[in-house]
Amino acid sequence: MKSIFKKWWVILIQGLLFVILGIYVMRHPTDMLAGLSFWLGILTLVAGTTGLLGYFFAPKEERENQSLFWSVLTAILGVLMLANLVATMKLITIFFGLWLFSTGAFLAIQGWSLKEAISFGWVIFGLGLIAVIGGVMMVFDIGKGAVGVSVFLGLQAVLAGIGFIILAFLKRFLKKRLESSRFMS
Repeated sequence: MKSIFKKWWVILIQGLLFVILGIYVMRHPTDMLAGLSFWLGILTLVAGTTGLLGYFFAPKEERENQSLFWSVLTAILGVLMLANLVATMKLITIFFGLWLFSTGAFLAIQGWSLKEAISFGWVIFGLGLIAVIGGVMMVFDIGKGAVGVSVFLGLQAVLAGIGFIILAFLKRFLKKRLESSRFMS
């Protein structure tokens, strides 16, 4: 039990780094989206290459043509993503925008149906409508899409960092409490 609370400051540093990262991501949306596109391209290429290696190193009787086809397709997609990061960035913003649009549509429909049953149904409807508008804007404007993705991911990092910081101080408090109770006994 003692070792769990011993290194509370490591969690504090992690939390501070998450907050810094989140703020950086929100302040530099295009850089963040380009970096995300690059790593997504690398991961896709590695996944395809790994599938190809698995196919060729497998015994002949265990090789599947579907696996070969899918691995080649994945590797080609990875190369294309890396060769044209702007297109990859656009695809990410389109995907995120469509996700935001569909989530907003769901919220708007639910809010509209709940508006008479509960008083904040209008709030849910309004938030859904804002998400729908944001989703449409992201799909048709890569700049707004980059900002939207960055704000979402940056806010996520900031909130995680705040959670880590709170956890670190809770661990520190509990460590001191354990130490004082040990000396009291």
